[in-house]
Amino acid sequence: MSRFFGGSDSDSESTSSEEEQIQQRNAGNNLFMQSDEEDDVKRVVKSHKDKRFDELKDAITAIKNHKKINDIAKVLSSFELLGKIYLKAKNIIDKEGIPKFYVRYLVELEDYVKDIWDDKDTKKKLSKVNAKALGALRQKMKKYVRDFENNMANYRENPDIDEDLSMSEGEEDESDEDLDDEDDVMDFTKKPDNTPGRSQFLKSGSSESEGDSDEWSSSGDEDEESDRDGAGGARASGPSIFLKSTASGVAAKDTKRRKGKGLKQVTLKEDNELSAEEETKLPKDKALFGKDAEITNESVLIKVQEILAVRGKKATDRREVINTFKELLSITQRENLSTALTVKILIGLISAIYDSAVAVLVNSMKQEYWKMCTEFLIMLMDMLLEHPEINTGMNIPEESENVTDPNLPYQVRGCAITLMERMDDEFTKILQSCDARSPEYIQRLKDENIVTTVIKKTQKLVEKNNFPPSDICKAYLRRIEHMYYKYDTLIAKTTKSDCNDDEEDKQEVKDDSDDTTANSREEMARLCNYIYKRDQTERIRTRAMLCQTYHHAIHDRWTNARDLMLMSHLQESIQYSDIPTQVLYNRTMVQLGLCAFRHGIIKNAHNCLVELQVTNRVRELLAQGFSQRQSDKTKDQEKLERQRQIPFHMHINTELIECCYLTSAMLLEIPYMAAHEFDNRRRLISKNFHFHLRNSERQTLVGPPESMRDQVIAAAHAMRTGDWKLCSDYILGIKVWDLFTEPDSVKKMLSKKIREESLRTYLFTYGGVYSSLSLGSLSEMFGMESADVYRTISKMIMSDELQASWDEPTETLMMHKREPTKLQNLSIQIADKIYALADTNEKILHERHGYQTNKDWRDQGRDRRRVQQSQNADENWSGNKNNQGRSGKGSGQRNKRKHGGK
Repeated sequence: MSRFFGGSDSDSESTSSEEEQIQQRNAGNNLFMQSDEEDDVKRVVKSHKDKRFDELKDAITAIKNHKKINDIAKVLSSFELLGKIYLKAKNIIDKEGIPKFYVRYLVELEDYVKDIWDDKDTKKKLSKVNAKALGALRQKMKKYVRDFENNMANYRENPDIDEDLSMSEGEEDESDEDLDDEDDVMDFTKKPDNTPGRSQFLKSGSSESEGDSDEWSSSGDEDEESDRDGAGGARASGPSIFLKSTASGVAAKDTKRRKGKGLKQVTLKEDNELSAEEETKLPKDKALFGKDAEITNESVLIKVQEILAVRGKKATDRREVINTFKELLSITQRENLSTALTVKILIGLISAIYDSAVAVLVNSMKQEYWKMCTEFLIMLMDMLLEHPEINTGMNIPEESENVTDPNLPYQVRGCAITLMERMDDEFTKILQSCDARSPEYIQRLKDENIVTTVIKKTQKLVEKNNFPPSDICKAYLRRIEHMYYKYDTLIAKTTKSDCNDDEEDKQEVKDDSDDTTANSREEMARLCNYIYKRDQTERIRTRAMLCQTYHHAIHDRWTNARDLMLMSHLQESIQYSDIPTQVLYNRTMVQLGLCAFRHGIIKNAHNCLVELQVTNRVRELLAQGFSQRQSDKTKDQEKLERQRQIPFHMHINTELIECCYLTSAMLLEIPYMAAHEFDNRRRLISKNFHFHLRNSERQTLVGPPESMRDQVIAAAHAMRTGDWKLCSDYILGIKVWDLFTEPDSVKKMLSKKIREESLRTYLFTYGGVYSSLSLGSLSEMFGMESADVYRTISKMIMSDELQASWDEPTETLMMHKREPTKLQNLSIQIADKIYALADTNEKILHERHGYQTNKDWRDQGRDRRRVQQSQNADENWSGNKNNQGRSGKGSGQRNKRKHGGK
């Protein structure tokens, strides 16, 4: 005891020393003695089956722990180890059957690998080791699960929640026991929310937790009693209050944890992953109205407002909102309530369907939801067309809405055009998410008729109900965007004959119901002309102009397309537009180039295509793919670029674009190279073509052409030598020309152009050898008519490309000026280079001797020479003046001697 309590210091020190000695002796003896707790533990003898199954469970637990931290390399190694353990237990499994916990593990691991493989963002975050292990694990899983396909399919249909594996889940991480205990305490303290107003719109998980509240509360009471009683039923005292519960308490919590996990697995499904068939299997909620309640416009409107109040909140079950809107819609139709109220319910229902697509992790809406949305949209459009007295729009405030009073004009807040545009965007996303070469894409593409139907009904609505010009322009643009890229086979022949006429301004517009037989050119002109006059935004007018130019180009109306593009002046301002509009501009320029190529206007075709081809990013600029090279784009930029990709059926064949570009470059470049062969600084018309041409010339062994590009380069080499037949065979042998609507006319044009350019190349190359050429021999040599040869050579003479003239009586081409030979040209080039070298050396020399630059020294010398020349000229002029009037024999003799006379 301390001295403060009346004890002495010596007594306290002696007693403390004696106690320490006793404790040390007891501690030494206890090292070799078993405690009472060890006596209570009994040895457990396990069978061979239990040992093998425990090994499997331990390996599965290790794999689950690796999955939590996304250590895929260790998951792969543990998976391989588990396969070996399974082989050891094969004899027991053949007798007892495949354990359900093993099938469950395979299903979970397969889903885990599939989710990571489909999630591109997660894949990019993986290290090189984990990314390599993911591919190996995916391949091994495919091979391994083939023997368990039937078991896995049965498990997916009827998953067993109360499986023995859930017993081991509590033993996975001992470090998590404290967190589990805390969760248990929080669960006990929760109170069920019995709010009647919004409980029907909450998620199903909350209702399940409320239904099991009695179970949870009873188990909570038992745990509290066990905590109070302690071991042996006695009340705990002293430090034991702060210790963990006994084994019985842990077992009770384990059973409760198993129940909770089972419930979570049932309610873990996403709202939007339920299909339409699963919705019908769900239990119906209690009726929206009482049994004897009177259903009126006001009562239904109150329910609608309640739904709209909880819409968009985190705890709102979107599926339940959609089902409630459907039930209200059926009630209004059954009770013949106000049409304006039905319109409001339809707008809310369609918006709720769009809300369901927001929470989905994938890019597109599910197909069943999209079809449901289109059905309700068609119903809404028909209802608004039948009842033009109902006004809709986002400019109507909620306070001014009227859906019940027939004495006042009906006004509903909502925009039908916005709903239509969202439906069209979702359809584009559905096509983007499908594999372009699968039958699914074809099935989804057939739904475009539904989209076109909705857009046509919207177009009728805005025209009939006198919507604002801005809304009409939006509807017209959607219609144009579904028309501009389609080739109209019905009027293709008629438009060729009068492609430059403007008959669409003289004819009346036909009804949209007869659109299948209507002239698409007239319809496009009507819609675009309205946008040109009434649109106030620059974007809609620009896109309409580009779409109309595109439509002219694919129908071979070259002059109309060219004039419209030149009058728009979009080349100067397109870089300030948004990226989708720039993509549309690139697509339009490509179609302009292809149209000029089909018409044989090679230079214009090359000018239209060269800007895209020189970048080597054609697919990226046309939004038809991504560049192969690494880019510095962020993940958000890549995501936006992926969303801007156009559907596959709107793609332009990139191989056809490159073939037309290289062929145009060959027809322009080869004659130019022959005419300017010896120029020091020769201008390059096409750098890309020259690059491929130089690569082919560097090859030591040249084989037959294999690709389209090789065929064009081989044709260029044949044209340089004047062999037009071989060049024509190479060019016409390319199969990509069959992609044109009229390939025969294109091939005929190409054959004619090749002969003309081969003739020009031959005259440029070998014209200096001849003094005259016969017209008949030239026409026979190149397989051309005499009139075509005469016209081609006359153009060359008029443009000063060829120094020659025609001798009409003999039909002979007379060469006037003989060009220098190759040796003479080389000599001139060497002389020029020597002069430049001497000039440089002279400049360096004079700079060393004090002159600042060679130019100053030369200028000074030039000035001195000019002064001396002027002085000499003055002296000569004065001398000649003094000699004027002199005559005689002496002067005459001097003049004779001066000029060499006798």
